[in-house]
Amino acid sequence: MAILEKRSVPSRVEKSEPERVYAGFFKIDRYRLRYERFDNTMSAEQVLEVAERGDAVAVLIVDAEEDEVLLVEQFRLPTLVRGGSGWIVELAAGMIRDAESPSDCLRREVLEETGYQVTDLEFIAKFFVSPGGSTERIYLYYAEVRFSDLKRQGGGIVKEGENIRSVRLKIDDFLKKLESGDFEDAKLIVAGQWLKAERAGQPAEKSDKTTRTVDFRVKRTAKRSRGPEQIIGYKTGSITAITDVDVWVNPTDTDMMLDSFRSRSVSAVIRTHGAEKHVGPEQRIKKDTIGGALRESLSGMEYVKLTQVIATTPGALTSTNNVKKIIHVAVVPGAIGTGLEKREETLEQCVDKVLVYVESKNWAMLPESSRCTSILFPILGTGPGGFFNRDVIPRLVRRAIDYAKSNPKAGLRKIYFCGYTNSDRDLLEQELSAAEELERC
Repeated sequence: MAILEKRSVPSRVEKSEPERVYAGFFKIDRYRLRYERFDNTMSAEQVLEVAERGDAVAVLIVDAEEDEVLLVEQFRLPTLVRGGSGWIVELAAGMIRDAESPSDCLRREVLEETGYQVTDLEFIAKFFVSPGGSTERIYLYYAEVRFSDLKRQGGGIVKEGENIRSVRLKIDDFLKKLESGDFEDAKLIVAGQWLKAERAGQPAEKSDKTTRTVDFRVKRTAKRSRGPEQIIGYKTGSITAITDVDVWVNPTDTDMMLDSFRSRSVSAVIRTHGAEKHVGPEQRIKKDTIGGALRESLSGMEYVKLTQVIATTPGALTSTNNVKKIIHVAVVPGAIGTGLEKREETLEQCVDKVLVYVESKNWAMLPESSRCTSILFPILGTGPGGFFNRDVIPRLVRRAIDYAKSNPKAGLRKIYFCGYTNSDRDLLEQELSAAEELERC
């Protein structure tokens, strides 16, 4: 293993007092200086000029009621000089005055430019705009507003020559424009990337009681012109809001231990909501129904091999969510478990084994009322497994499509994935929409 050399950090600078060479809207100071190089020698004397711009604030404003980003548009001469139209869409921003805090400046500028009064501010970053020639730093914030926060018309200070127009974009449209490179304001791009990262991990639905279903139909072919319809799709939000899927898949490790009731993982949610509760507002656990059933099914085994599948009762989920079976599958190695090393291909094998198992065990020889025609997969391996959803989702979707194509007469007619976060939802939509074998219902 290579050992990285510990390097000293240059710190010595010899500079003259600034010579003010220009004092207009911008102030330009000239310095003579030498600085320590990375090899610990001193540089030759240099003459450098610095634009003393001061510090500024900028804010990404989101209308929480309308799910919109609130931007501003105005004329900026430098954009015209560089070949643009002169008008640019950017964040509400302004220069910090003497003895003014960044937050006070921001509130003043937002009120002047947009008419909104912002209160709670979330700090995003502080950065230099052009460190090669300017002292200007940007204090970047995030703020949410509502209709009640609109206090006046906005539009800027007319006597100062400002002519500002508010621009509203739905957040999804804003992120699409960001992705396609439509914006040229650096502050806006930094804030937009921050918002994209923040929203990626947020729930796709605002309430744990809300879900949305998106269905894609497996296309008919000459060989598949008849037979029942096959659906592959996704459901958004918390798994607890889903009440129309027969089989839920619970990802575990090779120890087959369900997560703690206090955890927020899929395994913990299934265990908690399937348990028998004491009567009362606290809903304390009376009986670990699913956990007990899983331990009994293991028959004393300490661990199982990767991709092992075990079915248990859904416990209370039968009455609350109409679930008929819980299928536990070992997707990652546990502390003791042996078998295949952790890799993404294992997750594909888990999908295959679960689907085959459900078809053979929970369809054949059962009365019609007990048959399982639909199944729900969480995004396997992205919890304690440590995989990224962007790497996992394409593999899971592809295995589901291949299974449906290979089993056109299977009793399992609907295969769903649970997209809990915005990122999960977007990736599922992308993969399913791009699949040639599918068409949106």
